[in-house]
Amino acid sequence: MNHFQKIRNLFKVSAAIIFIVAVLLILYLVWQGLKSQKGQTEATSNLTQTPVVKESPDLKNEQKSQSPVIISSAIDLSAPITLDVNGSDINEYNSALEKGVAHLKGSALPGKNGNVFIFGHSSYDVEKAGQYKEVFAKLDQLANGDVVEIQSQEARYTYKVIDKKIVNPNDVSVAGQNFSLKQLTLMTCWPIGSTEKRLVVVAEIIE
Repeated sequence: MNHFQKIRNLFKVSAAIIFIVAVLLILYLVWQGLKSQKGQTEATSNLTQTPVVKESPDLKNEQKSQSPVIISSAIDLSAPITLDVNGSDINEYNSALEKGVAHLKGSALPGKNGNVFIFGHSSYDVEKAGQYKEVFAKLDQLANGDVVEIQSQEARYTYKVIDKKIVNPNDVSVAGQNFSLKQLTLMTCWPIGSTEKRLVVVAEIIE
């Protein structure tokens, strides 16, 4: 085998190796994307198993106005809230999370009796649309006594953090309704970059 043939064979082997590595990389990225999407589906679809109240006239009126905004200076948080999001409809909640955070369909409205349940991303595929992929990345930094506010066109509702916990993805109790309280619950996947657990922050309204 002459020198030229050796070079050609070496080139063929190198090209084959590069091709195999590229295919494996593509398969890995596809797998990661499917895994992330599956985790987000589980994060929200489990919540729909919790009994929730029927849509109220308050919600219909709120939807006609400008979207409310969730704010917390403690973690530099400011994001629009899409109301009445179906947690079992992947297209609906993905669309909502591209625009900010999502209010779970059937949970209480801001300022009303019950549990205002809001969920958002702590991390997400950088290739996906939207600028709120890490909107709840600092949620773990909230401490008891910190303030979280929801500003709507009608009023500003102020909540004080009273609890923070990590739960399993299938723990639907976090979305439960107690109409003797005015409570706010925030949820995101945890730890960052994983869908293994859920980080939950609970706050109560300051009258």
